[in-house]
Amino acid sequence: MVMFGAANLLVSRRLPGKNVKGGLFNFRLFLKPAYTLYGIACIVGFLGIYTHERVPTSTANMCDIH
Repeated sequence: MVMFGAANLLVSRRLPGKNVKGGLFNFRLFLKPAYTLYGIACIVGFLGIYTHERVPTSTANMCDIH
């Protein structure tokens, strides 16, 4: 971790930075339907991957789910 931190601090840019209108968090992008749909799809995909269905024990025993 120390080596990665040092590398990130010592690396030089190839291109100069740009001043982007809206800064790091540009919430006006959500006014575009395509970007809003993309954002919602990312959240639903994240929830689908990292959450699981909790089956009650009685239902699991009844359906022979282990």
